[in-house]
Amino acid sequence: HRGSENFFNQLVQEARHGGNPKGFSLHRVTLQDALEQGFLSRLQQKLPADDPRQDMDEAAYYDFIRAGCPDEETFREEYCCEPSDDRGAFLSHDLISSCEYPPGESWQRFPPYSPQACLYLGVDVGRDHDLTVIWVGEQVEDVFYTRAVECLENETFDAQERALNEWLELPQTQRCCIDATGLGRQFAERTQQRFGSGRVEEICFTAPVKERLAYPVRAAFEARAVRVPAEPALRADLRAVKKETTAGGNVRFSAKRSGHGHADRFWALALALHARGGVADPGRACVLENASSTRMLAERRNRSLAG
Repeated sequence: HRGSENFFNQLVQEARHGGNPKGFSLHRVTLQDALEQGFLSRLQQKLPADDPRQDMDEAAYYDFIRAGCPDEETFREEYCCEPSDDRGAFLSHDLISSCEYPPGESWQRFPPYSPQACLYLGVDVGRDHDLTVIWVGEQVEDVFYTRAVECLENETFDAQERALNEWLELPQTQRCCIDATGLGRQFAERTQQRFGSGRVEEICFTAPVKERLAYPVRAAFEARAVRVPAEPALRADLRAVKKETTAGGNVRFSAKRSGHGHADRFWALALALHARGGVADPGRACVLENASSTRMLAERRNRSLAG
């Protein structure tokens, strides 16, 4: 469906509740419907003998598929034919998909970078329940291209610092904004002490600060001035943020926590865009090369690809 406001869903609703003026033949098959009609046994005939799904019954397979989705909303939409509600989402499905890289396009870029490349980093810090996300974007003319999204789960703070430092040691990295709320405070302070306040800014999340960070994200999507990878977990994070108005009339941005994080990728992107906006001269060229950082990032990329 890609959201309740998607044209496909409008056609479905028209066929169901609007007299079906186009004369469509409407059919609905959910995951549960498919399992009841023998889908799993047919699938198992095609799978290798050692595939773990060979030992599953319908209930176990249903739970397996559900657990693999980024969040409940994605599962309901993809496997239960229930469109997600665009009315409460800060970013609609159509808005997100309009700024995604085309399928099959290689969007990740690793060192070495062009000497003229200008990178901007946003870091949302987590530890036990949330991810630490390092979002790396490159400004090319009027578009902010995502070059890397590092998601660190249950990593020590030392490991997180090493991962971030490798990016900051690149001369092409212009500026970095770090979530300094709660457990991120020391992380941000140590990074700022090492690389200087001119390159690293601490951002403490409060309701007004989140509001100032969130609106430029939507503006970038509306202007088609950002490119993001077409990945389910990322799309779920971007969709997770809801704009709410409290009883006192204040605006609040919130997100439900799932097994894949707490909209961590959304806020990392927001911080990266803020880092770009805070530079006095975002077009300045960088002409140095740091061989050590380039080598370390390349090694980590190769480990990731091997895994």
